[in-house]
Amino acid sequence: MEIQRLDVLVAPLIKPLEQAGNTTVATVDAEEHGRERITPVTLRPVVDRSLNPSELPVREIRTQCGRGE
Repeated sequence: MEIQRLDVLVAPLIKPLEQAGNTTVATVDAEEHGRERITPVTLRPVVDRSLNPSELPVREIRTQCGRGE
């Protein structure tokens, strides 16, 4: 998988930063890599068909009615 290959490439780049005393840069880079990487949770599959109404996200909008005026 490409994600694993990227992890293998990034990890050796972060370790020398930590060893050189640039812990802040190493921490920020490691956090950014973790946040920006593509995972099954962050990647939504492309659907090539119409969605069933049960598959559509539900949004509730609360409003105030002008009843009883």
